Amino acid sequence: GQPMPVVLVLLLAIDLASALEYAHALVVDGRAADLVHRDVSPSNVLIDEQGNFKLVDFGIAKSTLSSSETTPGKIKGKACYMAPEQGLGRKLDRRTDLWALGVVLYEALAGVRPFEAATDLATILLVSQGERRTLADAAPHVPADVCAIVERLLTVDVDRRFQSASAVLEALEHRPPPPTARRRLAQILRRLQAGELRAELQQLTGAVESRTTTSNGLPGPKAASSPQNTPEPRLTLKETVAIKRVAGIVDRKRT
Repeated sequence: GQPMPVVLVLLLAIDLASALEYAHALVVDGRAADLVHRDVSPSNVLIDEQGNFKLVDFGIAKSTLSSSETTPGKIKGKACYMAPEQGLGRKLDRRTDLWALGVVLYEALAGVRPFEAATDLATILLVSQGERRTLADAAPHVPADVCAIVERLLTVDVDRRFQSASAVLEALEHRPPPPTARRRLAQILRRLQAGELRAELQQLTGAVESRTTTSNGLPGPKAASSPQNTPEPRLTLKETVAIKRVAGIVDRKRT
């Protein structure tokens, strides 16, 4: 993958750390939930139209208030983003999510994951031993203070890691993104959406047209002999939604 601009990664760090701060401090019926997401990874991060990063899918989150227990020997999560204690099946807490945050930020800044091997087991072994390139080595363009934050998040010893998402946010206060960064991200997202949807619309249009002709490009026999009995090709739900989304983007740009 390609590295993200540092200013946008700082937005990512602030938004994800804020989401984790809220989740980790959750109180239910007067009791601390001690919630651990357990799957902080790029596939669970969305961007809204205002340029805000959102952490989603708490489907495998673990809380001390939950009556269910993880089956011994069964590990939940993605190996590339698991903290050492998670891969080894040990007790998890909020610092486990902070490790995963560090992996996400490392990947966003360097364009590569800090830990990845041919198999999940081999990856877990690398993670448990902390064998990886430093961020400064993998991404020399990243400022030293930003590297230091990520490196601390990726400390194998949980007691030397950041102890809370609030502490991560405090560290990020010394490197605030410019005020225009979020607006810039929203603009990039709109351009990407418009380009992808137009390409998808072209593909879908071609698919619809191909259903009304034979392989040689001529109308099919039924269409030629009895056009009044030939039903119009119907769009699938996916095709209809794609067309409406593209039309909406184009209309907004015209206004």
